[in-house]
Amino acid sequence: MNLSNQIRGCIYGGALGDAYGSAVEGQASAEHFTFESVDSPRITDDTQLTLATCEALSGNTGSIPDQIAASFADWYQHGKVTGMGSSTLKALRDLSMGAEWMISGARGEMSAGNGAAMRIAPLAFLKTHPDDFRFLIRDVSSITHKNDEAYVGALAVVIIIQDIRKGVGIKESLKALPDELPDTRVRDQICKANRLTDHSIEDAAQILGRLHPSLNDH
Repeated sequence: MNLSNQIRGCIYGGALGDAYGSAVEGQASAEHFTFESVDSPRITDDTQLTLATCEALSGNTGSIPDQIAASFADWYQHGKVTGMGSSTLKALRDLSMGAEWMISGARGEMSAGNGAAMRIAPLAFLKTHPDDFRFLIRDVSSITHKNDEAYVGALAVVIIIQDIRKGVGIKESLKALPDELPDTRVRDQICKANRLTDHSIEDAAQILGRLHPSLNDH
């Protein structure tokens, strides 16, 4: 598969998961979910900000975090971002009022959400020097989520996508992933997940729970 198709497949797959997953987000169980039960699947800010990231990267002017922050502000000002959680909403409001990305958004425990991870996929396709790679992921994550857990979640997503592009299986990638991550609660949860391979997704979700009450607050 060529690079163009890899990128399309990644973005389309994420958008489909977002559109159908948003129908059951926040529910205790998705046991009775079927694709047919979702009348009008709709993407959320996860996909919208992923597309805004793609748009920024295609511009190829200035630093990558600057480009992405400017794109986020533009999409927000034009009403193209919907359903944001508190961390993302604060960041986009700050950016739209002229704040630099280094000071925009929430900090601390309340920014330990998954919003950065949900939009980070396009960066897995960049040709970035290994020494700069993690700094770039941290900077782009911190546009909306200035928290180590949020950063490590985004880093994990990028590493897995890059592994899959190299032909590494998802199970093998997940098994090796903890060695690539800083010591965080995200890393601890991935270690636990790797010990639950014989469990159903539903059982594993109950055992692992949520990392933090704000985790689903994008």
